Amino acid sequence: MAKDSDVVMASPKIALPPRVNDLLAQPLGSNNLKKVLLVERQPAPGTVNPQFSKNGHRYDTVPLANGIIRAGIACKVFKYSPANHATFLATMDEFDGCIVRFPTTELKEPVGVLETFLGGIAALESNGKMVYPKVATIKALASSQPATS
Repeated sequence: MAKDSDVVMASPKIALPPRVNDLLAQPLGSNNLKKVLLVERQPAPGTVNPQFSKNGHRYDTVPLANGIIRAGIACKVFKYSPANHATFLATMDEFDGCIVRFPTTELKEPVGVLETFLGGIAALESNGKMVYPKVATIKALASSQPATS
């Protein structure tokens, strides 16, 4: 056990950027992807989900969005639910791509909602929008999940 810390070097004084807990100001964009939409699942009303913080976002959403913004790409967060599917598709008209930030296997009810969502993002992908992960990857992951009832 150490008896003193005389030989431990002093920590260097470095200036850290201030912590940001909210989305940063949007950049003008100077690259091919100028606007990206992060798509989160809207939690069911009245439910508590440990993946979400008090601000209603997943814990890593704001840092991810801010990293995208710092890279010079405008970024917004969209809360997806089966009820606002048409709004999601209309919103995507303004964006160059989207990043799906929830396991699509959570889309169980109403029946057919997963197929509707996958069809929508497949149409976006075929229209030249960047979709991550790719629709084929999402389908492969969804089919590899064990059936639950």
